[in-house]
Amino acid sequence: SVQRNGFWGLARMAAASGKATSAWNAAGTWEERDFTKWGIARLKETYSQVEMEAGGRQWKVDHPSVTGDAGVVFVRGKKRVAYDLVIELNVTCVPEELSAKLRIETASDDSSWDGKLSNVRGGQIKSAEQRSVAKEMATALRPSFDEFVAELREK
Repeated sequence: SVQRNGFWGLARMAAASGKATSAWNAAGTWEERDFTKWGIARLKETYSQVEMEAGGRQWKVDHPSVTGDAGVVFVRGKKRVAYDLVIELNVTCVPEELSAKLRIETASDDSSWDGKLSNVRGGQIKSAEQRSVAKEMATALRPSFDEFVAELREK
């Protein structure tokens, strides 16, 4: 019973069941936990110094920028991951001295994972090829993001 176990007993029972643990939310209707600071740091670490192949070229990622929100939400006792993020990566192709910025926008309520290249400098990349290269880059980076989501789910 809640009275016999008190708040911490309730929190332990809720934590064991995967439900929200706040005393005010004993019914488990809604609770949100913010992991934005952790998420941004984790994604920056994940995407620092990544190398990948796209468009027949070898690319290196430097100086990732991540903005947005990430957290865990409990809705009616069910735990859900929630995020709305913009990931911007400076990418370079060293032999050709080609550089660009890759931007990926993603949200937990939208399954899209598309990249867009901008600020292409130092070489020739046609606009049709830019879309193709951006898609290949985003596809190469997706498994790392999926690992991030799995880690967030465990928070």
